[in-house]
Amino acid sequence: MQHALTILVAILLCACGESSTSAPAQPVWKSQTDMLDKAREVEGIVQDQAAEQRNQIDSLTQ
Repeated sequence: MQHALTILVAILLCACGESSTSAPAQPVWKSQTDMLDKAREVEGIVQDQAAEQRNQIDSLTQ
């Protein structure tokens, strides 16, 4: 029983001792912020096209 306890403690210490020290290169949320940036770009394009269309409609009605 004492040997089993010693082995169990040794396994637990080895398992807890191995930790990854390398930091991730990019934050986890990087892809989400990239998608938000792309959405903002698309929103700008859509607003520009809507303004152009409004101008065309206004010029036709005058």
